[in-house]
Amino acid sequence: FSDAPLREYMIINYLNMKVILVMMAAIMCHLTALAQEDLSADVKPKYVALSFDDGPSLKFTPMMLDVLEENGVKASFFLIGQNINEETAPIIRRMVQMGCDVENHTYSHPNLTQIPDSLILAEVAKTDSLIEAYAGAKPVYLRPPFTAHNAHVAGLVDGKIFISGLSCQDWRADMPVEDRVTKTLARVEDGRILLFHDTNERTVEAMKTIIPQLKARGYEFVTIPELFRLSGHTPAYNSPKMYGRAY
Repeated sequence: FSDAPLREYMIINYLNMKVILVMMAAIMCHLTALAQEDLSADVKPKYVALSFDDGPSLKFTPMMLDVLEENGVKASFFLIGQNINEETAPIIRRMVQMGCDVENHTYSHPNLTQIPDSLILAEVAKTDSLIEAYAGAKPVYLRPPFTAHNAHVAGLVDGKIFISGLSCQDWRADMPVEDRVTKTLARVEDGRILLFHDTNERTVEAMKTIIPQLKARGYEFVTIPELFRLSGHTPAYNSPKMYGRAY
């Protein structure tokens, strides 16, 4: 009696088993890939826009731009007209070269709801002209000082979108760096415009933590115009509403 048929039978079974295992591995790889695709489809990108008021500052704005550049992000800068001159011109050009947008924060930082119409128009127009001359484009967005706004100002100032933002009150000189960080991180949400000032060193230091922390949470940094474009929402011109978020 020969055991050849038994060996042949075992070999055939062994080969069949290998084929089955290979097929099962291929199926598992395919199912894993499909699951990862579904998971990726469910994860929507989160966007946030950094914005800075009251510059350009000869001392602090370059420091802020350094932090932004080191982290590979851009921001929106709302400039005060009386700070725009030949001395600060290189700072403004650097903003533009970095992909930041340059917007209007009036000429002398008055409360627009408390001054005559002629002064309101002059405050906006003078700053528009200066920014267009130094940045190469007329601003579309206006952040009223003290975020003081009403329907009268909205109707008077033509061709502007009014912007507010989520503020940690970093204009307060006595606020520690840690408070600027924690107050911001506790309230940030997708689509938010964050309002800071590039006029003090503590906010510069806070950005060194805020930006990496938000990146770790999955946020992407964009300018305010990009934020609205990505949201698919078109903000209204000459509106009594101030936009602090895109959606």
